This record gives sequence, structure tokens and C-alpha cells, in this order.
Amino acid sequence: MLSIGKIPNDILKKIIFKYLGAKNNDIIDGPHISGDSAVVNFQKNNYIALKSDPITGAFENIGKHAIIVNSNDIAARGGIPKFFLATILLPPGSTIDDLEQISKDLHVTALKLNISIIGGHSEVTNAVKSPIVLGVMAGEIKKDRFLDAKNIEVGDKIILTKSIGIEGCSVIANDHYNLIKDQINSNVINKAKKLIDKISILQEAQIALKNEGLKFMHDPTEGGLLGGIIELCSLINKGFILYESDIPIYDYIDLICKKLEINPLRLLSSGALIIICKPEYCNKMLNDISNSGINAKIIGEITESGYKIKLKNGKIKNVNPDTHEELWNIDQ
Repeated sequence: MLSIGKIPNDILKKIIFKYLGAKNNDIIDGPHISGDSAVVNFQKNNYIALKSDPITGAFENIGKHAIIVNSNDIAARGGIPKFFLATILLPPGSTIDDLEQISKDLHVTALKLNISIIGGHSEVTNAVKSPIVLGVMAGEIKKDRFLDAKNIEVGDKIILTKSIGIEGCSVIANDHYNLIKDQINSNVINKAKKLIDKISILQEAQIALKNEGLKFMHDPTEGGLLGGIIELCSLINKGFILYESDIPIYDYIDLICKKLEINPLRLLSSGALIIICKPEYCNKMLNDISNSGINAKIIGEITESGYKIKLKNGKIKNVNPDTHEELWNIDQ
């Protein structure tokens, strides 16, 4: 029986990736593990990046989540998100006000990011118990800035922006308030609710694209930082070592995770951006991002093999290759 959350990577390889329809020479980068978006040939100087992602774990700000999460995946591939299609599925008992709130949420966020909503579908269905927004985002990538994970080498540094657990704690604070209100100070909860304003990575992705040392970027969504790094390294058949003491985490995210006994390293982390950079260009990368008002740190490096983390006590621990998402344990 399949567990709640993303389909495991081994099943994707054995099942999903066997059934991909017709071959097409215009597909530059198709389905694979850690593929933030597909890339297809479009015109002389540009590719089109395409991404589809549903929002199933949030109700508050669901439209905002849908726009930003899908646009993040385009940005992580070096693209500019431009066009969005939204499928809105509502459970029985939903109201016109519910539909309008979601539609307005999509509209306001799309306006802010200069993204056009060009179509989609909406319906009320017995198939869902809570609202779901399925988004399809299209964007443009300059051919000379296309990022290929195959270029990643042993010794390349791993940089992370902002903090782990951003989107996960936003969802917990907004959608699971009753669960945490008696355990956590209201000021902490209010800070976590505002994390929704930090889940876009468009700004830092565009800054990173201008850096000569950029090798690759990846958006750590379900499964958090560890899930994202594992996906990436499984794609390139390499390993990693992370330095626990250098992994950024906001104090209030750390507090919420400790109170709920969940691992922030495996918590939904949209809003952080994984950047793989040549060692000699890291200082410039960090300075450029920092000068924009966004914090970033080197948290590890690519190795020949193995998934490891150096703990704060100095011990080296092997990382379980599982990519499970901690958010799905909240209701259990």
C-alpha cells in the first residue's frame, strides 16, 4: 500500500517513468528524480520550462501556495515563470465565497510575480475532502543559462538560502492552529503564519543565475532539505556531506519543530533554495545574495558517494535515503 505523500523515488523509476507517451526530440530535459520542471525546445534562443504541482496540505492561502510553489520550480531551473493554469477542486458543501477567496488569492499572488493566469478548470467533487489546487506553470529559460545537473562535480559546495522548514511551519501555523495553540506562544505562531511571505525563491534564483560559479539549483519541497539533496544526488550518482551546525533555521521554526517532535531537516521547505556552486565562486555568491537582504550559507559539499551529515557534536552520521515528509505526520 502506498503511504501518504510523494511517491517514493524507486517506484517513480519502476512505474511512472515507464509510461511517458511519445518520444520528441524537442524535449531537452524530461521526467527524472529532482526534476523541478521539464524543459523543451521553443525558439532559437529560448527553452520553455513546464511544471505541474498540486497543493494538498494547505487550506489557508492555498492559491498563494499554488502560484509560488510552481513558480519556484521554474526559477530553480533558471527560468522566468510567466503563465499559469489552475485546476480548483472543491469538496461538497463549498460556497461561492470559498471559490472566490481561492481565485482572489491566485490573482493577487500572480499579479505580484507578474504571472498571467491563462486557463484551467474548477468543480465541486465527492473525490476530495478539502480544497485542492493543481497548478501548471510555464516559463522561459535562456538557452545560455540552462542548468544541467550533470555538470555537478565532487567538491562543489552546497549553499542554502533563508531557513529550512519555511513552508511546513507556515502550513502548521495556519492550518493546524488548534493543535499548537496550547503548546506554543502566540507571538511565535504569528511569526510562523507570516512565513507564507517568504516561500518564493525567485529573487535569490535570479541573483544566483548571474554568478559564474553556479552549477545547479533545486527547490526543497516535500521531504525538506534532506529530501531535496537526496533527490539531486541520486540523479547524478554522487553523495553529500552536510554540516548540521551550518544549516540555517529560524528560531521560531526550531521551537515549533521541537514542540511537535518533528525533524526540520525533513519538513516542507519551499522558500529555501539549494544552490550548487564552484568553491572558488562561493564568496561572491554569498555576498551577492546577502546584499539583496537574503541570508545564505554554505551547508555542505558534494562527495563521491554516501549520504552523510556531520552533527554538532562532530560525529558523522549516515543519512537514511528515505524522502518522507514530516508534515504528513501532524494529524497522525
